[in-house]
Amino acid sequence: MEARELRSVIIVGMILSGLLIPGLACNLVRLRPTASPAPTVTKAPQPTARPTATPFVQSTTKSPVGKSLLSTPPLAKGIAGWKQWLQGGSRVAGHNEVRRVDDPTYGKVVEFSRTDGGNDGGAAGIYQSLNTVDVSDYPHLYVRLVGKVLDEKGGNLANSNPAWFPEGAVQVRVKYLTSNEKEQEWYHGFYAWPVPGADADHFTRVSRGEWFTYVSPDLTTLPERPRYITEFRVYGFGWEFRGQVAEVDLIGSSVGQP
Repeated sequence: MEARELRSVIIVGMILSGLLIPGLACNLVRLRPTASPAPTVTKAPQPTARPTATPFVQSTTKSPVGKSLLSTPPLAKGIAGWKQWLQGGSRVAGHNEVRRVDDPTYGKVVEFSRTDGGNDGGAAGIYQSLNTVDVSDYPHLYVRLVGKVLDEKGGNLANSNPAWFPEGAVQVRVKYLTSNEKEQEWYHGFYAWPVPGADADHFTRVSRGEWFTYVSPDLTTLPERPRYITEFRVYGFGWEFRGQVAEVDLIGSSVGQP
């Protein structure tokens, strides 16, 4: 091959190389995948010993239709027919009180309180013996309560440490006999501040300082159905607490709640 022809081939090769290499580079840039942002990793919440109850709001809950089984008038008319439960602590007596106070929504309400209790549990509440009220003919049985939690302090709030008596500023408890006359109890309480390990079966978290309305599950569906009601109690229990109750009732009904 002559020198001139060889030079032409070299020049053409260089030109072609100059055109192909940038084109190849463009293709490489176009094919390179776009980097995705790094995923955000959120640490899963650690489980507690028991599930913590969520806020419970039943402002639209209808009162069950049926007959009141309590032997007293509504609380708005006073507590003359109730007995008082004022129990000091085993080590610190504290100041335990049941009184009626004014409320802009409900007029007169009942307030339970304990102060100066140290780290010792005590009670303040009201109760009535029902002299074995027979509820076997009622297809449904409900507790209805309108209450408010104002203050709470204790070592077993929301039954988070069940070695001790359950603590909460507002609680309701029903004592009863089964068909074979076995003594049993059902209770439910309320608390306002978050409590790790709260007993969600027996306690409901509510908003502090706000009225709430609670309607219990149908008590005839308990594993051991009530036959005779022997006592009805509403109260606060703890180191220190203040709770209020505007309305409370035990209702025998022929109509189930939706």
